[in-house]
Amino acid sequence: MSRTTEKSPSQELKDYGLDRGFAIRRRPWIYVSLVVFAALALGFFTHLYLDTQKLNGIQVATAVVALGAFVLGYQQWRAARFEASIEKFYERLEASNKRLQEWATARELIGAVGDQQSFQQSMYVFSELDNLDYVVQKYKYGYMSAEQALRGVKTFKARCVHERFRERADGCLELGGYSTEISDIFDNVCKEIIRERAERLSIELKSDD
Repeated sequence: MSRTTEKSPSQELKDYGLDRGFAIRRRPWIYVSLVVFAALALGFFTHLYLDTQKLNGIQVATAVVALGAFVLGYQQWRAARFEASIEKFYERLEASNKRLQEWATARELIGAVGDQQSFQQSMYVFSELDNLDYVVQKYKYGYMSAEQALRGVKTFKARCVHERFRERADGCLELGGYSTEISDIFDNVCKEIIRERAERLSIELKSDD
């Protein structure tokens, strides 16, 4: 899982445990290709076997393309609604967390009482985990580029460089109900940090000899 400049952002993300399936990456092109193939095949079949004054291959091919364009438009509309629902979910989550921080009496409902400093630290870690989860969801469904997603993961990694943050994040992952994918990315980030430190220490020891 070593990082090299030769790797693409999508490959680096895959090393961290974040992968976007082939169908998601190529879905529009696959669909367009299928529509074109169906239009040509049906048009050719009609031209050979069903060609009449009222029906010919060009008309059939045109109708298939038009239907394909309508279905593609509907898919794009549904995709836009799904993306909007992702945005709305994290907006509401942020608003809920903000109220929890501002209203001390509300914290009593979930047992978040006691040390104010510890509570604020946990809420900050939760916000960083939510940001990572947001990046994962947007990237997986094709709403974020690999470059942007990698930047988000590396921002989270920069937080994890600090041991106290890693310890708190490990506990928050269990309490926050995050997916196993988020846990795996966290584990891979931590392993990379430990490995990089070991490599730097090894280089320093060799230079001292």
